[in-house]
Amino acid sequence: MPTAVQNLGSSAFTFPAPWKGVLPAGKGCVLNKTEAEVLAVVGALPPGTLKLTQTNQAGGYDDAKFIPGSGEAVDGSITADDLAASAVTTAKLADAAVTAAKLAPDANLASLIAAGLAASVLVDHADASPKEILASDAAERAVLVIAICTESLAGDNEPLFDIGAAGDPDSILDQLVLAGATAGDVFVGAGVLPAGEALIATLGTGGSTTNDAGAFAVTVLALPTAV
Repeated sequence: MPTAVQNLGSSAFTFPAPWKGVLPAGKGCVLNKTEAEVLAVVGALPPGTLKLTQTNQAGGYDDAKFIPGSGEAVDGSITADDLAASAVTTAKLADAAVTAAKLAPDANLASLIAAGLAASVLVDHADASPKEILASDAAERAVLVIAICTESLAGDNEPLFDIGAAGDPDSILDQLVLAGATAGDVFVGAGVLPAGEALIATLGTGGSTTNDAGAFAVTVLALPTAV
């Protein structure tokens, strides 16, 4: 079974004896060798240099492995395209390898967002108004809204932000509360979102045409009032 070798490094890689040849940076080749034979000859490699993939006779990928060499981590060359389906599993992760500090801020909301029970949206002064934050639902919902200012509101035409139900745009957070916000300020509002209505942000002073600066990262938790 042949083995494909791709050079992920920024410089050419020279195969050690008994093999001859140079693999240019970013290029690949197929060797008439098994994975075990390649590993036996190559030995220690520069960090992040090679990607070794065992292929089947049709040229498809059966198994993928990165060889960083010398026990060092592969650099930032790895992309989603380099990982085979299901290549990363819980069995391949060391205990405590994935911590909250290594996750994106909204990663823990993913399951709630997928279930329609939450949303995480950036509302920017340049957005068209109104901007939907949470889609409508047939059920009435209680909502908790957390708005974190990520860009200070400023300018001769300082933008005005309202957050609320489509039928009552300032019912959760009013522009008078959010006015003058500076980056890092946190605002919390709660209320009831009527059945069939979306949660929206409404931008004042002309929407995307005259607002100068300002943005909020808005996170919403929504639960049906009837259980």
